[in-house]
Amino acid sequence: MAQIDSNATLEEIAQVELKYASWRRFVEEQRAAELARLSDVREAVDGQGSTWTYVVVDGVFARILACSTRVERLAVPEQLDGFPVKELGPEALAGLDSPREITCSGQIESIGAYAFRECENLRKLALPARTHDFQGGWIAKCPLEELVLPDELEALSHEVVSNPALRTLAIGSRACRVEPGAFDKSQLEHVSVDDRNPHLVTDGTCLYSADGSVLVALARPVRRYEVKPGCRRIERKAFAGFPKLESVTMPDSVETIGELAFARSGVTRADCPAGLVGIGEKAFLGCKALEEACLNEGLRSIGESAFANTALRALHVPSSVDDLGRAACAKSDVVFSGEGATFSIDQANPVYSLDGEGCLYRNEPDGPHLVEMLDPDITSYGVRSGTVAIAARAFAYHGRIREVALPEGLKRIGESAFRVCRSFRRISVPDSLESIGAEAFIDTALEQIRIPLALTEIGNAALVTDGAHHEGPPPTLRSIDVAPGHSRFFMHTGLLCRRMPGRVSVVVFTSSTETVEFPEDVVEVEDYALNNAFGIRDLHLNARLRTIGACGLSVMSQIRRVRIDVEEPIEGISSFVLLFPASTRSVHGFLLALGGFGGLHMPDIMEQYDSFIAASRDYHAPGSSDNATAYEQVKLIVARLESSVLLSEASKRRYHTVLDNNLEEICVDIARHDDRVTMGQLADLGVLTAENLERVVEAVGTLQDAAMTGYLLEMKRVRFSQRTFDFDL
Repeated sequence: MAQIDSNATLEEIAQVELKYASWRRFVEEQRAAELARLSDVREAVDGQGSTWTYVVVDGVFARILACSTRVERLAVPEQLDGFPVKELGPEALAGLDSPREITCSGQIESIGAYAFRECENLRKLALPARTHDFQGGWIAKCPLEELVLPDELEALSHEVVSNPALRTLAIGSRACRVEPGAFDKSQLEHVSVDDRNPHLVTDGTCLYSADGSVLVALARPVRRYEVKPGCRRIERKAFAGFPKLESVTMPDSVETIGELAFARSGVTRADCPAGLVGIGEKAFLGCKALEEACLNEGLRSIGESAFANTALRALHVPSSVDDLGRAACAKSDVVFSGEGATFSIDQANPVYSLDGEGCLYRNEPDGPHLVEMLDPDITSYGVRSGTVAIAARAFAYHGRIREVALPEGLKRIGESAFRVCRSFRRISVPDSLESIGAEAFIDTALEQIRIPLALTEIGNAALVTDGAHHEGPPPTLRSIDVAPGHSRFFMHTGLLCRRMPGRVSVVVFTSSTETVEFPEDVVEVEDYALNNAFGIRDLHLNARLRTIGACGLSVMSQIRRVRIDVEEPIEGISSFVLLFPASTRSVHGFLLALGGFGGLHMPDIMEQYDSFIAASRDYHAPGSSDNATAYEQVKLIVARLESSVLLSEASKRRYHTVLDNNLEEICVDIARHDDRVTMGQLADLGVLTAENLERVVEAVGTLQDAAMTGYLLEMKRVRFSQRTFDFDL
């Protein structure tokens, strides 16, 4: 049964139980309906002496449940006692030890799970023509060497060649789709396609489209292969995952090499044919033996990471390329800068150019764009004069870059431009900068930034530095200099705020200011705005706040006080002040939870706050550094019980449970602080009673505090009318 929250109301519990009962009734009805379709279990013996156990479904056809046989060549019958066999039930032929070959009747339409599993001597299986699917589990743990697929099977998936012993595969007449990479574990020696198939053909090694224009997949492992003339496209993952494949010769007719086409293969060279127009993303990714690539004039596009993580030593980009994907040669042996550079771009290329320091630029109608820093070893860089934009991800994941100087005239920094540059600390911002894209500096070590008057757009989480996005060391961004009189951005108690039509949002927190107050007109806290900040002690949230982004209020501070204003008073209260003990226990989680409400919904917030207080001390681990003291906790509990505004019955019960179960320890800690007021409040709240006061007096007496002991004895006499004194005390 589904779990029910311990705080659920009786109505909520009843609703859950009703849903569960309805679901259980549905399952039982379905089971009963299925059983009603079946006859009693029957048996039939065929001409070879095999015994077939079956049921009749709907009085029309037979479903085989099991078989007992001693034959090596087992033929699943077309009918049993006059009923056509249309189904093999789950594990129907599983575990048979005698058959070496099983041939299924052509009219079987459905095969249950693990139907042939663990047939320990099965070498050949011919599946029924009318079955529309294939499950690798059917032949699990079978030493199967030859497989005839159903005629009706349209899609070939990884499961088809999942059996490592498989050597011969016959593909049916309806197969029209091959899942990319479906044959990357292939150990096939023979592959065939039914002559009637209008979609696929094979030369015995590769699968092609019927017209030969698309090489769909390499079906069996070979060392060398020559693509058929007339082929125009190498399909996605066509040769991927074949480590023994050393060379593929492509005819000039090939125009496109698809994504991941040769990824993780053993090819040593990439000789592009004369007609090649495009190399797909990650086409040669992870080809560890690939040392040479010869790109043809006429090539237009090279996909992202096309030659990444290879042994490539050099690459010359022809003048015809107008779309060069990022990280094309990342983690290779290509040298991008200096006198020994082995990466080059044809000087006649009108689109791309290199600056000699390993940085790639692209000419656009509005001016040069810095596309990508190619050199992985550079630590400091000055962007070329005249550049108008830093492209998206231009420096992303660069491990060593520490600082970048931007020239006057630069207008845009793209999305994720410096993403996860862990060493990146400094950037000089020109007066001309107009926009910074989303997550531009996320997870960097950026220490400070200037916001000139022209800069009016800063994307989501653009300034969320390392330590803010993930819990860890303090965020590095500690200084933001906003130009005086800026129309869009301003600073307030360490908060960078953004003005927008009709509203203001908090973008990011940058200082160690202990008291942080949201301006009155703030309506939104953006993602990670408080930056997992350290040092905040007092946080004041304004009444107009409506939207809190992901981790928007998440901090790592020992916040002691949160004030939340509300627009409409609740039970006469217009400002809620939440106090926190000097411990880390749950404070971070509490502020994190505020974001989950999507705004300041006080009933939910106070419920969360009450849960925090009740859990702020673990009495089973009193020495834990995360614990509040018993005195700190009881002061907060008493304040909530006395106020009771937005205090749910469930929270009230939790509080009384904490007090009742730990009363002596709590009162001892109160006594240590000589706080008679709090002790009296416990009596007013009915926590201290005539029945438990004797135990409390005895526990407090161990402190040898005569004044507090005397106070408790006086409470015993006056409040509970007990006039008998224990002179031993």
